[in-house]
Amino acid sequence: MTITEILPLGMKKSKVLTDEDFAFSLYRGEIKKMDLEVGKELTEDFLKTELYPLLIRRSRERLLYLLKQRDYTEAELRRKFREGFYPEEIAELALDYGRSLRYVDDRRVAETYIRTRSGEKSTRYIKTALRNRGVDKELIEELLEAEAPDESAQICRELKKRRYSTELDNKAEQRIYAALLRKGYTYGAIRDAIRTYTCDNS
Repeated sequence: MTITEILPLGMKKSKVLTDEDFAFSLYRGEIKKMDLEVGKELTEDFLKTELYPLLIRRSRERLLYLLKQRDYTEAELRRKFREGFYPEEIAELALDYGRSLRYVDDRRVAETYIRTRSGEKSTRYIKTALRNRGVDKELIEELLEAEAPDESAQICRELKKRRYSTELDNKAEQRIYAALLRKGYTYGAIRDAIRTYTCDNS
């Protein structure tokens, strides 16, 4: 494996590219200390004794730092590692480390998201949000089946908030439909809620 390019990354780091589609980033001081330059061969001994231990330690530190800020799914963490130019195998080792500590757990992340959003967000909104975060579709369906949002109550609150009345003209009613559709409620759910509208002002 031979270094083909060393490209600046911001003020302190550089990205090292090789002829075997293997890339990583290091601080410029580390690159100088390791005597890395274009054309230099990266031996197996160097990878195992110097580079990999450094990248593994740093990836774990990065993982813990990220998870102190908020919960991340595995897909989100992989994206963060790609953005930081960590080799894929190093990122997977960091994720294994996180799983061993039970810090990385898509089920827990999804359960927390559903629990905190189910009172105000539609099923469709939650599904889309979790899929965008990389949560498995079957896991989402399983968790929502166990704790589905009460969309009727949510729509009821929206109707009260928007001062819905059976006396509204068609144009005003369509505006309410449009607003609720944008929130992720289906046309059928909105129609049924309006037809059986029993919300009071208490």
